[in-house]
Amino acid sequence: MIIGLVVSIILFSTINVYYVTMPLIVRSLGILATFVGLAVALYEKKFKNPMKPLRDGLFASTIVAAVLMFVATWFIFGPEGATTNGNAAAAMALYGCMLSGLVAGLLIVIYTEVYTGSAARPVIQIAKRSQSGPALNVISGTAVGMQSTGLPIVTVAATLLVSFILGQSWASLSGLSGVSGGTFLGGVYGTTMAAMGMLSVAGLVLTMDGVGPIVDNAGGIAEMSGAPPEVRDRLDPLDALGNTTKALTKGYAMGSAALASLLLFQAFVLEVARYQAKLFDLTAITAGQASLLANELSSLGNQLALNHPSVVIGALVGA
Repeated sequence: MIIGLVVSIILFSTINVYYVTMPLIVRSLGILATFVGLAVALYEKKFKNPMKPLRDGLFASTIVAAVLMFVATWFIFGPEGATTNGNAAAAMALYGCMLSGLVAGLLIVIYTEVYTGSAARPVIQIAKRSQSGPALNVISGTAVGMQSTGLPIVTVAATLLVSFILGQSWASLSGLSGVSGGTFLGGVYGTTMAAMGMLSVAGLVLTMDGVGPIVDNAGGIAEMSGAPPEVRDRLDPLDALGNTTKALTKGYAMGSAALASLLLFQAFVLEVARYQAKLFDLTAITAGQASLLANELSSLGNQLALNHPSVVIGALVGA
């Protein structure tokens, strides 16, 4: 919302409600999509792997969220949308930002399952090497753990870059490139939409995170109550599922936090620009003050490059 407020003020010298509320609209659509995913996960009956209904529910939520976001973007930023300067190419560019975040979140979930699932090849290899002693167990586990961070980092970095470029394209196609700092702020707004896209299915991911503690408690009750061994045998696959979903949620949270890091830097630079421009109330701002704020942001962008995507991407890849 803060980024949307700044974009609308600088680019239009007034508060355009659609730029401010669009992140909230995307999150609201994500909640609706989450209900669809939960229904798919709850009513799927025929499966052998307990991860399958959860995975199918996540896929369903992602697809529904993508469709709803397209409809909302088209009717707000499209050629006959609510905004006066909308067009088809600009709407598709902004939708591409949201879609990149959705795809990134889904890929991080897939990467986590590939490396932590009970039937995953790395897990089986570590189990086999553990038969040769604790040394190989530690070495192989550490190696796989370090290797597993590569693809998520590349995915987040690529999403940052793609969403920023698409956001700049959206600003140019909307005729906002002539405003001081307009193209750069368009890129930041695109990154905001990517972060909202990734977080749109967070409800279902958090639901998957709750599987682990529930199964652990069920296993403890079964053991303390002296339940037959077959009960524990049925709970063991669910226990393994809980370990996978807990790791999945951690990876998802770290990926979304890394994607939002650019926005945190931008918020810091914005506060510095407001202080230098002596603007303390953004809700009552004139066209001259908006131009002054844009110039201060552009100047700080050249002096303090923390809010440039290349800095964040370099830090992620270099780490």
